[in-house]
Amino acid sequence: MQFNLEQFYNENMNKFKELMREAQALFDGVGHLYAIKGRIKSLPSLQAKLRRKGLEVNSEDDLLSNIGDIVGIRLIHLLGVDFLLIHDYINDLCDKGILTLVEKPNAYTYDTADYAFYGGLGIVPKLKESRYTSVHYTVRLKGYEDLCFEIQVRSLFEEAWCEIDHLVNYPEKNGNRICRESLKELAGLVHQSNKLVDTIVREARL
Repeated sequence: MQFNLEQFYNENMNKFKELMREAQALFDGVGHLYAIKGRIKSLPSLQAKLRRKGLEVNSEDDLLSNIGDIVGIRLIHLLGVDFLLIHDYINDLCDKGILTLVEKPNAYTYDTADYAFYGGLGIVPKLKESRYTSVHYTVRLKGYEDLCFEIQVRSLFEEAWCEIDHLVNYPEKNGNRICRESLKELAGLVHQSNKLVDTIVREARL
């Protein structure tokens, strides 16, 4: 019998929602977070991702072994130092058996100067031509072992950039050159803004 992606998606929506709520609850009250967001990838976005990856899924196992972000949460922080605290908190959840890492975390960045920093934390740095910046953890939650979800960790400025990029480039990429180059320029401003925020707060606390 041919695998029906739409039927699978609709039949499992309640489970996706439960997992998203449980995942968000893990981080409620964590003091280093500015905001926690949850999302379930829409069916058109899921279908578009499968097309981009050139994947043809023939079963539920086929889908879930190739797509680990149907459910996702975003952990948004203000300061650079907050990332380290969030990273340690995620590792602590893994040490306690609450979360299980499916693979090494990935740090999407365009600044090669960050490679050593992320590598020292056991995070794989990856260059994104679009200048997208975020750290991604693909994990399983105890009690939901058959379904991965993704934790994205990024600054408030990086989140703003992502929202603008999403508006322009999802579910299908916009081919407009001006949009593409302007987003890259904006990413550079975001990078500098992150550094300025850290400087401002550090100096204010002296």
